[in-house]
Amino acid sequence: MNERIAEIQARLAAINTELDTAEGDALTALENESRTLLEELTGIQQTAQARQQLRAQIAAGAGNPVPAAPSQAQPAETQEQQELRSFAGFIRGTVAQMRAGEQNFNLGNNGALLPTSIATRIIETVRDMCPILAGADVYHV
Repeated sequence: MNERIAEIQARLAAINTELDTAEGDALTALENESRTLLEELTGIQQTAQARQQLRAQIAAGAGNPVPAAPSQAQPAETQEQQELRSFAGFIRGTVAQMRAGEQNFNLGNNGALLPTSIATRIIETVRDMCPILAGADVYHV
């Protein structure tokens, strides 16, 4: 494992020196190779850290802990995903949560608010669909 880390670090150093002279497709290839090497390095480091934690738990007398499989771990939901889920629920008429003060907001009394990430996606979609708007100058007032 330590040998592979040394190989990756040596190749990343070589890529770093090659970046000054690379152009076009060669530059893209170097970027892709560096990304894959960095991902592999991160994976190796995470594996080493998991093994170290397991050894520490065993040494502390915690018994035989079963580490969670990486496929079972769910990634944390981003703010944009939360807003998208909440907005989709609003459009469908379902309420995910009822917080204090929100019962008075509905479509009839102008309570329809768009999150910034949703509004940005709508504007980008409209701009892609409408060639006139794509070429127009837009001034935000």
